[in-house]
Formats: sequence, structure tokens, C-alpha cells
Amino acid sequence: MTAVIPASLVAIEGVARITVSTPGAAASNPVNFPVIAVSPKISSISPDSAIAGGPAFTMTVTGDGFIPASQVIGLAGATTTYVSLSQLTVSVPASAIANVGTFVIQVVNPGQVRSPQAPAFTVKAPSPAITSLNPPSVQAGGPDFTLTVNGNNFLSGAAVQWNGAPLVTTFVSASQLTALVPAALIATAGTASVRVGGDGGPSNALAFTFAPLAPATSSAGIVNAASSLPAIAPGTLIAIYGSNLAPATAQAIATPLPVSLGGTSVAINGTAAPLLFVSSRQVNAQVPYETKVGTAKLVVQSNGVPSPAVNFEVAATGPGVFMVEQSNHVLALNLADGTLNASQTPARPGQYVTAYLTGQGLVDNAVATGDVAASSPLSRPLAVVQVKIGGRLADIQFAGLAPGFVGLLQMNVLIPDVPAGEQAFEVGIGGTAAAPTVISIASRL
Repeated sequence: MTAVIPASLVAIEGVARITVSTPGAAASNPVNFPVIAVSPKISSISPDSAIAGGPAFTMTVTGDGFIPASQVIGLAGATTTYVSLSQLTVSVPASAIANVGTFVIQVVNPGQVRSPQAPAFTVKAPSPAITSLNPPSVQAGGPDFTLTVNGNNFLSGAAVQWNGAPLVTTFVSASQLTALVPAALIATAGTASVRVGGDGGPSNALAFTFAPLAPATSSAGIVNAASSLPAIAPGTLIAIYGSNLAPATAQAIATPLPVSLGGTSVAINGTAAPLLFVSSRQVNAQVPYETKVGTAKLVVQSNGVPSPAVNFEVAATGPGVFMVEQSNHVLALNLADGTLNASQTPARPGQYVTAYLTGQGLVDNAVATGDVAASSPLSRPLAVVQVKIGGRLADIQFAGLAPGFVGLLQMNVLIPDVPAGEQAFEVGIGGTAAAPTVISIASRL
């Protein structure tokens, strides 16, 4: 005799009693039939990982020794479906992978016969992603600042990384972190790679730029280099005051003067101006002779970063007399003995002194902007030059560009018969008066 045994009758380990009966006769004697528990084995699970917070999914468990009553354990709330002796499927709810962790997956057959532990199922933290930085950039050389990193999938232990090095980070939310960036990291211009590290691996990188500080000046900061007044004409030597005008201090050492010095350049109405000296707060330059009378625009560029354009006025003449430092005494040489004119070394009436100015405007024999004046032919102002000493007109032996110098007007003046002492030294060019200065006069012998 043969008989088909349903799988449900052998789903549980135990001993079945086998008897044979025929109609109208008593049953045969029983024979025990052991039902032995099968030991399941897992060879693989697919997938073997998921992202925390992800959706529900179906896992396939492959192995041997599976029966309809087999159950997969290790993931809370998961339900098992028998496919074959070598395969089970598991419906994993989203709640089972809500948090990061590692889970042991096993198959249990009736009788608590368990498979050996399979490769662990890992619930990974979602990879963090950066969408924006605030601020997106700063000026190099600035102070400490707080960087806000916006994105998603940030965890409480995440750290903002600056070129791979972690910053002191504050967790705000899953979509925002803040980090303190020390001033030392932005001391000089450059670019940093910003990432978020921690569980889930490093995020994408965003570039953060710290550019040189933009140079800045103002209309009031553009003055005649001799008088420090806004008396400016074509060819005038000027001083430009402001901030971040140059990355370092530098001085021109040759002529023609350079139009770029120490990483700084100056443009006036789009024309490069020759430079004598540059520093962070001051630039000395020459206004190009080509500059037209009227309102001019000046732009300082430092390390490739331009300043906002600044307007200043250019006149036909704008004389400024060079003075002894921190005084209103004219910077003049007594030609009689070559001494510097001063109260201790005055000039006598009938002697000549040489004084120096800038801002005379155009000259008869043109000189290239930024180049020295020649000794032959001499270059004299087109405008009329007048000097009064002690209120009296003085005879001017020579008034012209000083040979061998850039933008410097030399005047050789005869001292008229005026009283001894400090006398007014008044210069006018083309009807424009320079700021008043004084000169020391000795009494006649």
C-alpha cells in the first residue's frame, strides 16, 4: 500500500502512529513514524542592507532545509512566505529599518530548530548631502565666522569637515548644521572643500571661497600728493587713501614707472596709471597726461579684485606745493649754499630758491606718462605760473618739469626785497592758487 502524506502532517517534529484499517475490520496494530526536525541553512540574503528610514521591501532568503512552517526572524514585524525547500521571501515593513543597526537573520523551523547565523543585515545611515553653504564665501583675512551647512540626512554626530579636517559642529536638525571656522583657516585667499562626515559616510563636497578683501577708496581719499587737497590736473602726482589697496608694501625702483606694483594697479578712465608706491592704506600714482578735464573714474585693483569705481575731479591745473613734513613750510633749497630753507637757514632777498610742486597740467614738450622729464628740451607748463613772496611778485628764472623726475615741477625763484622772517609763499598756475605755504627770509646784509 502507498499513501500520500500532506506536508501539514509533518510540519512539526514528533512521532506519528501509523495504522491500517479496512471496512468492517479492526484497525491494525500501530507503528511509530518519527517526524524529525529539519535543520535549515542560509546561504545568502538579498538585499543584505537598507537605508534607515527607507520604505518597506521584500528580502529573499536562499539556503536549504526550508519547509512551509519555516519563519525568518531578526527583523521586527517581518512576515515569511515559503517558496521552496531552498527559498523563502520576507516582507520587511518600514518600521523594521527605522533606525541604524545590525540585525542577525535566522530561519526557525518547528521545534525551535534554528539555522546558523547568516551574514548580518545592516541598516545604514542615509548618506548626508549638502545643498548650500551660508555664507557661500567670505573675504580672506577676516575674523572667525559661523558657517551654516544646509542639506539633508544629517545625524546628531555629524561633523562639518574643512579640507578633510573636522570643525567644531553644532547639530541643528537633520537638514542643518553650523560650524565655527577659525580666522586662521581664511588668513590668505583660497578655496576649501566642505563636506559632512559621520554615520553614512562623507557627503558630497561644496567649494567655499575666501577671496582677497576688495580694495576701497573714496572721492575724499584721492588728493594731490603735495598738498593733500583735491587739486588734481593731468600729470599730477596723487595719493590714494583707503583700505586693502595692496597685499603688501612696494615701491617703484625704476623708470618708466610700472603700472602694476606689488599686485596692485590703478586705472583712471580706463587708462593704467603709473605707480610710485603701494601699501594696504596708501597708493601714490601719477594721473595720466591723457586724462580729460572733468569728472574722472578711478578703480584700484588688488590681487585681481577691483574696487568700486570712484569719481574725482580733474582740472586743467591743480598746483600743490611740496612742504616740509608736518608743517606748512615750503620744501625749498637755497641755491646760494644748497641748504634746505628753514628758519635756521633762511634765504636773503636777491638770492634764488628752488621749490617743487605737482599739478601744473599739460606742458609744451610732452613727456610720456610715468617717464622722467628730459633736460633737453625742457618741458614748461602751458599755463602761466606766478609766485608771490611776502605779497610781492617774485621773478621766476625757470618753471618746468624737473629733469630726471616724474611729474615734478621745479621752480627757481628770486627772493624779492621783503622783510626778514616767515613770509607767505603763494603759487598760482593758470589762475588756480595752491594752498598757502611760508618761506624763511633773512635780512639783507
